[in-house]
Amino acid sequence: MMGFIALVVALIAIYFFCSISVKRHEKIIRDGRPIMAIIKSIRAAASDGSGYMNVEYVLNAEGRVLKRKESINPLYAPQLQPGMTIKIMYVDDKQFVLMFNEQA
Repeated sequence: MMGFIALVVALIAIYFFCSISVKRHEKIIRDGRPIMAIIKSIRAAASDGSGYMNVEYVLNAEGRVLKRKESINPLYAPQLQPGMTIKIMYVDDKQFVLMFNEQA
């Protein structure tokens, strides 16, 4: 019985975490402004078991230096090379989203 209760609590926690993440992403897409950023550096930190890559990158967006660690799909890795430009939806230095080109 305790195992069932722990499972239910874990599933509820996962649901709330996912919904918060999706709402945050949608808010940035809705309220952010599109700008072009230059990729200054990128480093693959690790990869998880699902095939996604954990990367650390530094962007120069209109004179601002933006740093972040994030998991990305390896299919988008060619779009994240130093010196390339990438479109981002930008709210502030802590709230931005990379907008990958889907045709690549």
